Amino acid sequence: MEEMSRCLSRRELRAALLLFALLTLLTPSALGAHVAQLSGRELAAASSNVVVAVVEDRNVRWNGNADITLTVK
Repeated sequence: MEEMSRCLSRRELRAALLLFALLTLLTPSALGAHVAQLSGRELAAASSNVVVAVVEDRNVRWNGNADITLTVK
Protein backbone atom coordinates (compact mmCIF):
# COMPACT_ATOMS: atom_id res chain seq x y z
CA MET A 1 0.00 0.00 0.00
CA GLU A 2 2.89 2.36 0.78
CA GLU A 3 4.32 1.86 -2.73
CA MET A 4 0.96 2.71 -4.30
CA SER A 5 0.67 5.98 -2.38
CA ARG A 6 4.23 6.89 -3.41
CA CYS A 7 3.39 6.09 -7.02
CA LEU A 8 0.25 8.24 -6.86
CA SER A 9 2.25 11.12 -5.43
CA ARG A 10 4.73 10.87 -8.27
CA ARG A 11 1.87 10.84 -10.79
CA GLU A 12 0.35 13.88 -9.18
CA LEU A 13 3.72 15.63 -9.21
CA ARG A 14 4.23 14.78 -12.87
CA ALA A 15 0.74 16.00 -13.71
CA ALA A 16 1.32 19.27 -11.82
CA LEU A 17 4.66 19.82 -13.55
CA LEU A 18 3.13 19.10 -16.95
CA LEU A 19 0.27 21.51 -16.25
CA PHE A 20 2.74 24.19 -15.12
CA ALA A 21 4.86 23.69 -18.25
CA LEU A 22 1.81 23.91 -20.53
CA LEU A 23 0.51 27.04 -18.81
CA THR A 24 3.95 28.64 -19.04
CA LEU A 25 4.18 27.92 -22.76
CA LEU A 26 0.61 28.92 -23.61
CA THR A 27 0.39 32.11 -21.54
CA PRO A 28 1.53 35.32 -23.28
CA SER A 29 4.72 36.61 -21.79
CA ALA A 30 4.76 40.00 -20.05
CA LEU A 31 8.48 40.14 -20.79
CA GLY A 32 7.70 41.11 -24.38
CA ALA A 33 5.91 44.30 -23.31
CA HIS A 34 7.74 47.60 -23.32
CA VAL A 35 7.04 51.21 -22.47
CA ALA A 36 8.05 53.99 -24.81
CA GLN A 37 9.11 57.22 -23.13
CA LEU A 38 7.61 59.91 -25.38
CA SER A 39 7.54 63.67 -25.06
CA GLY A 40 4.26 65.54 -25.41
CA ARG A 41 5.02 66.37 -29.03
CA GLU A 42 5.98 62.77 -29.86
CA LEU A 43 2.84 61.47 -28.18
CA ALA A 44 0.63 63.90 -30.13
CA ALA A 45 2.39 63.02 -33.40
CA ALA A 46 1.86 59.28 -32.78
CA SER A 47 -1.82 59.65 -31.76
CA SER A 48 -4.72 59.52 -34.17
CA ASN A 49 -7.02 61.59 -31.89
CA VAL A 50 -5.72 64.79 -30.29
CA VAL A 51 -7.90 67.33 -28.49
CA VAL A 52 -6.73 70.90 -28.08
CA ALA A 53 -8.73 72.79 -25.43
CA VAL A 54 -8.59 75.72 -23.05
CA VAL A 55 -9.66 75.22 -19.42
CA GLU A 56 -11.79 78.09 -18.16
CA ASP A 57 -12.40 76.93 -14.59
CA ARG A 58 -12.02 73.88 -12.39
CA ASN A 59 -13.30 72.59 -9.07
CA VAL A 60 -12.11 69.43 -7.40
CA ARG A 61 -14.66 67.46 -5.36
CA TRP A 62 -14.85 64.03 -3.71
CA ASN A 63 -17.35 61.53 -5.07
CA GLY A 64 -20.12 60.10 -2.85
CA ASN A 65 -17.91 57.30 -1.46
CA ALA A 66 -15.05 59.74 -0.77
CA ASP A 67 -12.58 57.49 -2.59
CA ILE A 68 -12.10 59.40 -5.89
CA THR A 69 -11.65 63.07 -6.59
CA LEU A 70 -13.53 64.55 -9.55
CA THR A 71 -12.68 67.68 -11.46
CA VAL A 72 -15.91 69.42 -12.42
CA LYS A 73 -16.88 72.71 -13.96
